[in-house]
Amino acid sequence: MTATGTLFEGYRLMRPLGRGWLGEVYTAQNLDGAGIAALRIVAPELTSQPQVMAQFRRLYEKWRRLAHPNILKVGELIERDHRMHYEMNLAQSGSARQLLQA
Repeated sequence: MTATGTLFEGYRLMRPLGRGWLGEVYTAQNLDGAGIAALRIVAPELTSQPQVMAQFRRLYEKWRRLAHPNILKVGELIERDHRMHYEMNLAQSGSARQLLQA
């Protein structure tokens, strides 16, 4: 995982929230003053696979259109220099795994 305090594309990474097949998620401070959010950084090994990324983009666009109180809203998908990331609302109640284990 990337070190906390690292600057990444206009965000200061504060603490890791998790890691999965898609990449890493951090609590991050938006340096433009927009506050704290969850930031997913897509794994670089995935961004080099055009077929996987095409499927991911289609799923991402469907996810962006979903509207329900129990679904985190996502920001714009940013692609730059073979890196990809997007911002999500930060879930205040913890992860689904934490809620299920409680």
